[in-house]
Amino acid sequence: MIIITTMVKILFAMALGFFLRKIKIITPEANSTISRVIVDVLFPCLIFVSIVQMDSSRRGDVISLVLIGIAIYVVIIGLSFLIVRMLRAPKKDRGIYEAALVFGNVTALGIPLAESLYGDVGVFFIAILNVHFNLLLYTYGVYRITKGNSNTYKFNAKKLLNPGIVVMVIAMIVYFAGLKMPNIVMEPLSFLGQAASPFSMISVGASIAGYSLKNSFNNWRLYVIAAFKLLIIPIAVFFILKLIIGTGLMTSVTAIYVGMPTAVAVGMFSVAYNEDSSLASAAVAMQAILSMGTVPLLYMIIQNV
Repeated sequence: MIIITTMVKILFAMALGFFLRKIKIITPEANSTISRVIVDVLFPCLIFVSIVQMDSSRRGDVISLVLIGIAIYVVIIGLSFLIVRMLRAPKKDRGIYEAALVFGNVTALGIPLAESLYGDVGVFFIAILNVHFNLLLYTYGVYRITKGNSNTYKFNAKKLLNPGIVVMVIAMIVYFAGLKMPNIVMEPLSFLGQAASPFSMISVGASIAGYSLKNSFNNWRLYVIAAFKLLIIPIAVFFILKLIIGTGLMTSVTAIYVGMPTAVAVGMFSVAYNEDSSLASAAVAMQAILSMGTVPLLYMIIQNV
C-alpha cells in the first residue's frame, strides 16, 4: 500500500535525523541552516516545477482552493478559540494551544506527503492552500502566540514575502500565461526539488531530538489538542467537502493538508518571543510522533469512504 511505503520512508528519514542530532553530527545551528535551505531553496524549486507543469485544465481549481482555504481557516480559528476555553487552559498558554490547533507542518511534512501520494497535482493543491498558512502565520499566529507578553508584536509585511510565496506567484503567472519553460531551466529545478522531501524529514527528526519527549506526553490537554488537530477536524473537513464538491483529489488533499501535525514554527516563534517554549515544543514533538499513526489512518478513511 502506497501510504505504508510513504510513511516508512518518512519515518526512516526522521529517525536518521533524530540519530544524527543525538550524536551531534547535526547541531542545532546546522539544522537551522538546513531548514533555511529547504524552505528558501528546495521547496520553492519543487513548487515552481509542480505548478508550471500542471495541466491547463486545473486553472479553475485555483479559485476553488482559495475559497476553501479561507473557509477552513475561519472555522478552525473559531474552533480553536472554543476548544481551548473548554479545556480551561491557563490564560497565558491559550495562544500557544490555539496556534497548535490552527497551524500544521505543511511545508516540511505536508508537501512531501502530497507529492508521494498524489504527485504534482498534490503539490499544486498544497501550494495554493499554503498561501493562507503563510499569511496567517506571520499575522494572526504570532499575535496569538505573543498575546499577553510584555513584548509588543509589530507586524512586518516583509515576512510575508518569503521565497515560497514569491516563487509561487511567479509560477502562477507563468502557468496562467501559458508560457513554456525550456528543459534547461526545468530539469535543474526538478533535480533540486526532488531533494526537498528527504531533507525536510531529516530536519524534522533532528528538531524532535531537541525536544523533551517526556514533557510532551505529560500534558493531558495536548492529547485533546492532538485528537482534534490530527483526526477529528480533518475527518470532518473531508466529509463536508465530500458533500459540497464530491470525492476527488481536491477533497483528499485538503483533508490531508488539515491533518498535518503542529508546525515547527509554533515552537520557534514561542522561543523568539519569550513565550512558554516548552509547551509549544511539547505540542510539536507529540503531534509529529502521533502523526506517524494518524496520517495512515486518515488516508485509509479518505480512500475507503
